[in-house]
Amino acid sequence: MASGEREREANLGLAIGLSIGSGLCTSIGGLAVFLEVISKQSQSRILSSALALSAGVMLYVSFIEIFGKAQQSIAKRYADGAALAITTICFFVGMAITAILELVVHHITHLIGAPHSHEPLDPPPGLTGERAAASAMARSSPVGEVRVVVNDDAARAGPFYDGASGAPGERAHERRGANGNGSTTLDALAGVLPAEREGSDGSRVDRTSVTSTALMTALAIALHNFPEGLATFIATLAQPSLGIALSVAIAVHNVPEGMAVAFPVYYASGSKRKGFLWATLSGLTEPIGGSLGWLLLRDHLDDLGFGVVFAMVGGMMVFIVIHEMVPIAVKYETDQVRTTGFLVLGMLIMAVSLVLFVL
Repeated sequence: MASGEREREANLGLAIGLSIGSGLCTSIGGLAVFLEVISKQSQSRILSSALALSAGVMLYVSFIEIFGKAQQSIAKRYADGAALAITTICFFVGMAITAILELVVHHITHLIGAPHSHEPLDPPPGLTGERAAASAMARSSPVGEVRVVVNDDAARAGPFYDGASGAPGERAHERRGANGNGSTTLDALAGVLPAEREGSDGSRVDRTSVTSTALMTALAIALHNFPEGLATFIATLAQPSLGIALSVAIAVHNVPEGMAVAFPVYYASGSKRKGFLWATLSGLTEPIGGSLGWLLLRDHLDDLGFGVVFAMVGGMMVFIVIHEMVPIAVKYETDQVRTTGFLVLGMLIMAVSLVLFVL
């Protein structure tokens, strides 16, 4: 067994631990359903800053460290020029794989009949910071625009309920349309739940559809976590310090993802425990993705195989950043200098960490 392979085997336990730890951070987001009141700070700003910071870390480590490590591994079998070409091709293959995964999730949502918007929605007018943040988190999943009737008690107990909004006696989550129809909108979860319309007598219908699409959000994020789990796993096998830094970045943005799963399930079912459970389950796919990837590839991970997989993982990370994290961070922060600053700060933190680890 080559020295590189022995080193990767020695880091196996740490890789498993880090992928489990970062994946279970969705549980932290899921705990938010148990909070009766969320701070009046601007939750959208906190979300945007966290995503921008994580995006900076992941972009820097993908282009500077992961790409370089992959090229070095492949160069042990091929000339430098060929190694660079192979690394570049594999990088874009990784991006393509992640894009295809997004399309699969998109297709599944249509198969189950969930409405899906192809354009990002603006925050509803008058949305407070807390509720805008929930709307932002909901939009991080591939599931589209929604109008729903939800459990009234759950909505009132939820942390995004604003008792002062609307006219006296009006439910905070209900808005009548100009045509006088009784359709309702849950602003805080726009983008997650499917249509559920009241009958002419005001009865609530299509509860099954609401619940199924709430769970579809969990599935979408769960599938999205597979490449992140593989990235953490492979990075840790290559270099523990790199894996630790990457797992921290992934953990930070897994918190709002957990909230994006927990609140739709909670509002659809009225059960806080179910919301928390599904948020936790969505994060478990991260260590599962890493472990399955290792089991399938371990016999092929010589220097060439490792370089190929590592380059693909870098592409996956970059696609996730530019397709999901950066657009959401930009959309929900009015001060774009702040967003850019946190993104650059994330890069700087990653750069300093890598330098300190080799000094």
